[in-house]
Amino acid sequence: MEQLRIDGLTPRSLHASRKSWWDGVFTRLLLDAIPLDVRQVLEVDCGLAGAAHTLLPSLPEARYLGIDFNPERLAEAKAELEGAPVAPRVELRLALATGLPASDASIDLWLSVMSLQHHGDVAAVLAEAARVLRPGGRAVAVEPDNLGQRFYFDGGLEEISAAFHNLCLKARVARQPSDIALGPRLPSLLLEAGLHRTQMIPHLVAATRIETANSYFTRLRRVAESIAGDAGLPADGDALEGCDQAIKRCLFTGLPKRLGMSSHIVPVFICIGHKT
Repeated sequence: MEQLRIDGLTPRSLHASRKSWWDGVFTRLLLDAIPLDVRQVLEVDCGLAGAAHTLLPSLPEARYLGIDFNPERLAEAKAELEGAPVAPRVELRLALATGLPASDASIDLWLSVMSLQHHGDVAAVLAEAARVLRPGGRAVAVEPDNLGQRFYFDGGLEEISAAFHNLCLKARVARQPSDIALGPRLPSLLLEAGLHRTQMIPHLVAATRIETANSYFTRLRRVAESIAGDAGLPADGDALEGCDQAIKRCLFTGLPKRLGMSSHIVPVFICIGHKT
C-alpha cells in the first residue's frame, strides 16, 4: 500500500516514540479530559496506537479508531495489538487527518497527541474534527511550546536554554506554515473551528535522571541536531553552532565525568474544545 503524502510531514518527525515521556501523570491528565462513558474515539496520526493501549482500559464503553498516513507504521501498530486485551475494540485505518473515514456527527472524542505541530494547515484538520464530532462531543489536542524548553544539570543551564531557544526560533520560521510552538495557540484555533467551551491544561514533559555530565551533554547535542535536521537548517549554521558552543563551555575541565541530576523540560498544553 502506498504511503499517503502530507506536505511537511515525515514518519520520523511525526512518530517519534512517545515512550520516553508518556507517563502515568500524563495518562491521568488525558483521562480527566475524557468522559468515562465515551463510546467512539478517533485518534488522528495515531502512530503505534499507544493511546489505545493506555486509555481504553479505563474507558470500558469505548471503541477506538486510529488513523495514520503511514502504512508501515500501521502494520507495526497492528502487530503490537495482537493478543492485547483491548484489540477487539480497536480499528486502524490508513487515512489523512483532513479526510477522516467517519460520517458527520459520528464521533464522541477526537484525539490528537503531538501531531498538529507537523501540519501546515491546522485549521483544515480541526474543521474535519468539527465535522465528525457529534453534538456534545469533544476534541482533545496535545501540543508543545518548543520555544519554552529548559535544561538543568544540578542547577539551571541558562546559556544552553538561551541557545536552544534561538535554535527553535529559527526552526519555527524554517518549518512554517507548521508550528513547533503550537500549544499556546490551540484554544483560539479550536474556537475558530467552531469548538467552544475551550479549556487548556498546562503540563511539563520532562526527562530527568542521574548521569554524568558527558552523557547528558552528548544527548543535548543530538537533540539540537535533530531540531535543526527536521527543520532543514544547515549543519554549519549559526543556530546549531551556538548550541554546540554553549554545550562545550559547560563541559569545563573535570566536569565531563561528574555525576549530577539532569533535566530536559518541555511545556505542553492539553486543550479541549466542545462541539455544541
